[in-house]
Amino acid sequence: FYFDSDSNNVVDQILESLTSLTLQPADSLSIQSSNSLLNLQNKILTAVRIVFQNDEDTLNNYAEKSVQPGFSPNSVLINEVMYDPKNDEPEWFEIVNVGNDSVNIKNWSVSDILTTPTKNFLTTEDIFIHSDEFIIISKDTSIYNFHPDLSAKVVTANFGTLSNTSDGIIIYDFRDGIIDSLLYDSDWGGRNGYSLERISLSVTTNDSSSWATSLSDKRSTPGKENSISFVPDYERDQLLINEIMFDPDIDNSEFIEFFNNGDSEINIGGWLIEDENKNLYKLSDTSFTLPLDSYFLLISDSITLERYNLNNYRNKVVIGESSLGLVNTGELILLKDAKRNIIDSVWYSDKWHNKNIITTKNRSLERINPSLNGNDQSNWSTSVSSDGATPGLQNSIFTDNLNKEAKISVSPNPFSPDNDGFEDFALINYNITQTIAQVRVKIFDSKGRLVRTLINNQASASSGSIVFDGLEDDGRAMRIGIYIIFLEALNDNSGVVETLKTTVVVARKLD
Repeated sequence: FYFDSDSNNVVDQILESLTSLTLQPADSLSIQSSNSLLNLQNKILTAVRIVFQNDEDTLNNYAEKSVQPGFSPNSVLINEVMYDPKNDEPEWFEIVNVGNDSVNIKNWSVSDILTTPTKNFLTTEDIFIHSDEFIIISKDTSIYNFHPDLSAKVVTANFGTLSNTSDGIIIYDFRDGIIDSLLYDSDWGGRNGYSLERISLSVTTNDSSSWATSLSDKRSTPGKENSISFVPDYERDQLLINEIMFDPDIDNSEFIEFFNNGDSEINIGGWLIEDENKNLYKLSDTSFTLPLDSYFLLISDSITLERYNLNNYRNKVVIGESSLGLVNTGELILLKDAKRNIIDSVWYSDKWHNKNIITTKNRSLERINPSLNGNDQSNWSTSVSSDGATPGLQNSIFTDNLNKEAKISVSPNPFSPDNDGFEDFALINYNITQTIAQVRVKIFDSKGRLVRTLINNQASASSGSIVFDGLEDDGRAMRIGIYIIFLEALNDNSGVVETLKTTVVVARKLD
């Protein structure tokens, strides 16, 4: 067995020689080489020659076979798909060579998947894709009418008709080996006139988390790096869920308000919310820059615009549906960026409403302080605005601690928990000397009687903040007067006990 690279009947390399074989008259014998063809890079001619000294017919002692290696799976990847074009633009998809060597796609094929696949050749000519190069596979050449600046190679091929809901693409090499395949769903991204772009080439093609709607102002990026590639990986809590209207009246609709709590502007293009029932709603289909300390509104119906005078408010999107699917008793809301990183999550509940407000319908839940835990019930309460909510404005119950340097401080102090929207809550801020401790905070009246346990044996770092609503343990409003705040911190490892004490004044307007 040997290689003959140019069919000149000259041995280039011996693969294996077998000797002392016995073949009986009128019998047959199967012979095979035990050696493998390793690291085969190019097409070669493999041959076998039989040498038998007493052979009377030497013309049938030679056989040859061409062996050509196929291409490695995932050497070329599907990178962008226009499955739902508009204005007569043809369907197309983009592939990219992710290997180090050029790839010849001569005699490669392509097909859709659902419902009846249509398979055809991409090309019967030599077309090379260089490393990191894009090629567009289009139904026809009219793609140039929609992308006149397109400089990438375009191959026209009939690959069936892509469904607007769910379908797929398969790419085969010349041996019908599958190089890459995509089975997409419209929930992954892309929509009428917008392409579906791949986020990462290192993630499996059929991983839904690696696809998103194009953020380009041209709605797609054929022949160019995907627009989603330029979006940074945002960190947790850079954008926060700040207000939730989950039980509107007939003159209103559901909405969620977000607050840019980071240290810079944020591009929320491609961001979405997802609930526990997998309902998805986009904050923006295309690039949208939200400035620092700004609010953004996701609104289900335009009726809300009239109620809160939001027609000219820029930072909003109205999805035009009856609701956002928010459950009146509460559910989980996830906020994800364009790359599907979870930025914030809130599992709200109707029990977070202020128990002293009898009717909470058409009143939102507001976050008291964006810097505090969004899943802490004490950091949420009912809006006390006369409109029942404050979309696009600072929350009616917003409270900040302006004295964070002291070991223990209260702000505002005095405060008036009378649900009038002014200083209804106080923040207790503390700094202890221990790195980790179990913290207990209790409130005593002027006679030393315990009226409220705010937290009991709660794990804490060296600093923290607690929301105080001016209620006793049984939910009754505290009387006007001076109260003592007593904090006790215990380090279980060292046995160190640290105590802090201050006073707070509960005040109310006099009739």
